[in-house]
Amino acid sequence: MELRRIGTIFRKELLDTLRDRKTLFFMLALPTLLAPCLAGLMSRVTQSEARKTQERRLVVQAVPEERDRLLDFLRARIEAQGDAFAGVLGDIGPAVAAPLDAIVADLGVSRMQVVLTLDRDPRVRDHPRRAELLAAWRPAVEALLADPALRRRLEEEGGGDSLKQVAALTNPLFTLEFVTAAEAAERQATHPSTPIDEVPERIRADPERLAAAQSIAQRRIHAALRVPRALDAELPQRDDQVAVEIVYDGALDLSAEAHRRLRDALLAAGALVTEARLTREELPATFITPVAVASRDAAPPDRRLLKLLGGLLPYLLILMSFVGALYPATDLGAGEKERLTLETLLVSPAARSEIALAKFAVVFLSALVASIAVTGSMAWTFASGLAGKEIGAMFRLDLSLLQVIACLLLIAPLAGVFSAVMLALSLYAKSQKEAQSLMMPLQFLIVVPAMISMIPTIELDLAFACVPILNAALALRAVFTAGGAELPWAEIAVIFGSTALLASAAIAWCAWWFGREKVIFRS
Repeated sequence: MELRRIGTIFRKELLDTLRDRKTLFFMLALPTLLAPCLAGLMSRVTQSEARKTQERRLVVQAVPEERDRLLDFLRARIEAQGDAFAGVLGDIGPAVAAPLDAIVADLGVSRMQVVLTLDRDPRVRDHPRRAELLAAWRPAVEALLADPALRRRLEEEGGGDSLKQVAALTNPLFTLEFVTAAEAAERQATHPSTPIDEVPERIRADPERLAAAQSIAQRRIHAALRVPRALDAELPQRDDQVAVEIVYDGALDLSAEAHRRLRDALLAAGALVTEARLTREELPATFITPVAVASRDAAPPDRRLLKLLGGLLPYLLILMSFVGALYPATDLGAGEKERLTLETLLVSPAARSEIALAKFAVVFLSALVASIAVTGSMAWTFASGLAGKEIGAMFRLDLSLLQVIACLLLIAPLAGVFSAVMLALSLYAKSQKEAQSLMMPLQFLIVVPAMISMIPTIELDLAFACVPILNAALALRAVFTAGGAELPWAEIAVIFGSTALLASAAIAWCAWWFGREKVIFRS
């Protein structure tokens, strides 16, 4: 075996691969360009849809008396938080300030009065700018809560919790539309009812609950509310507990969102009632919270994000090493058979094993370059802010030289296994179509272990270090999320040695396979 002959054939095959623009495009350019675009698009669409869900006005069924009872109870709690609420109105953005101040000027009332009488005072309810105020309130409050400078100021002043309480208390006023059962029945149903026998027994046993559940399933409403008479202004002076019932469908996102808004408002109001009761009894707040847990997460924000992406990046590296080997392996084996150019190599002085090694080297190089290029482009997508400014601000993939070396030690032998096996299958196939069919089952053998590595509770140890593909994925995850910690070099050495041994066996099998006449000239 002469290295010069292998090098000559390698250069020839590599040059042919680079000249094949179609293969080069699908192997390298398309995944490298498409992956970050798709990731950025999916991230932005997900964030946009989440914002739309939070800002959407949802429909809640309630008896008018019970609706008024709930809203009056929440308004009373808002009035009790007068200072915090005044702070919210003082920091609110122009989108809310403009319609709010217009209503205030027209009616000659205070800002708080406008907010607290949105659906009770006919002058406020019928004002032409009320709809504009409703539409602008929720996103403005969310932006206010997300403002880092305001959060720091509130933490210094101790008002962060009060601001969140006010936001939760006002959400039902601005983001929910209350209708009666009769009005709900008149709304258009867009989906079928849930079969009666599939409805939980505790819902099915009550006709009113069942009717509300069916209206939710039909998308006429998003939730139904039951408010007992005991929920009144005297609750802080009593010691009883009041149960407010919310009927919703947890399988429907919008119904779950309506439940969340109502639940958060009631919990915030309940916390304020608890404070009032403690004040009445002259008891400190620590009376009901004798033990406090002060949690301090030492992980930097970028480390927390890397924990989420730690399973994705290894999966991409492994998958793209497979995809990067797919096209050149198909072309250098079955493709040359179809083009009738394989015979030219076979009559050359080079031995069969030398030809096989040269072809393998081209496929291996393609797999390695594709995996690194696509994964690098994905990392750049998150770091550049293309997937969202919030993610871009947190994401910093600062790999040390040792981490880069560890990644190469893990992915290179695995790419060698993929390249040798796929080249052997391609040499066996009669056509490129048959080669692609033979390689399809390999994807499942690769994807499943790589996806299992995304399970957070599965950690790298010496036992998993002996499981092909899964071992490399777990080790890569450990490398990406290591930060400044020591890398698991013992496991990496075991994985590199076992995978390299497997790759050597695969290369030897490929060379032996290429030397068999009935494989090369299979008919």
